Amino acid sequence: MLRRVFICGLAVLPLMGCGQPGLTEYVTPALDAPTIRAVTFSGATVDTRALREQFDTPDFNSATVRTEVLDAAERELIWDIGGTRATRVELIVTDVRFDGNEAGLFGQGVAVMRGTVSLVDATTGAVIVAPTEIFSPGIGWVADGNQPDITQADRGTELTELAEQFVARARRVLLGA
Repeated sequence: MLRRVFICGLAVLPLMGCGQPGLTEYVTPALDAPTIRAVTFSGATVDTRALREQFDTPDFNSATVRTEVLDAAERELIWDIGGTRATRVELIVTDVRFDGNEAGLFGQGVAVMRGTVSLVDATTGAVIVAPTEIFSPGIGWVADGNQPDITQADRGTELTELAEQFVARARRVLLGA
């Protein structure tokens, strides 16, 4: 009897996490297939001005966040597939939180980056995809790799992960998943 209860409890755990941050469903692309073929993602801009009010310390500030997100965007969002219309991805980061010391089983205490993504014509500035809200939860990291801790002492690694997840969400908005 105890064995059955334990096994049923384990079977329910994955279902309990379905509504938690970080688990997403299929995202319909904001761009249709002909538009995707016609554009070239030629650049990205990252705006982190809203973060200056949130934090501004010598070791962790809005410039650090901007650099990490821009690096991730240049790796994941800048590409040329032969389209003739040059476009620029605009990312605005509005909030970065390191809420806890440990990523819980159901996502409590995870770090989160929030903001918007939009796509504009690089020449005219015409909006192709209106600003769309996105967020990315971090799953945490520690040096020894034994547990998914969010260590506030090692925000650099966590920030890199958050930036990569933020850009991945931006790509999903634009190109689908």
